[in-house]
Amino acid sequence: MKTVITRYTGFVYACLEIGLIKKGEFEVLSHATPKMITGKTVITSELPLHLAALCKEVITIPLNLPPELRGIKLTSEQVLDHMEEPQSYIVAKKEEFYWLSEGNYSTLAINRGEGRVPEGLPCF
Repeated sequence: MKTVITRYTGFVYACLEIGLIKKGEFEVLSHATPKMITGKTVITSELPLHLAALCKEVITIPLNLPPELRGIKLTSEQVLDHMEEPQSYIVAKKEEFYWLSEGNYSTLAINRGEGRVPEGLPCF
């Protein structure tokens, strides 16, 4: 299940429109805490790095909004008109970077709460 973090209903409808999420297969949060997003695939227009580093994957949809549309409730049409191409990221803390550079994505997933660490593997 994907987690959409946004305050804009229009953002959710735009994600549905472009096929990034499907009905019944996502949850919507207006704000995020570490407990809410650890180990999850998150879709958002922005997320602080300290939270992004807890996620399994972060899919961002940058919104290139003119000043007059910032801070207001957006329609799905406005979001679609101003959204850029979705980008997918795996954000790692510095301590985790070595493991990722060695191709140990499964170790990172385990450390982010998706299983237990196999015997002999270090856990950050």
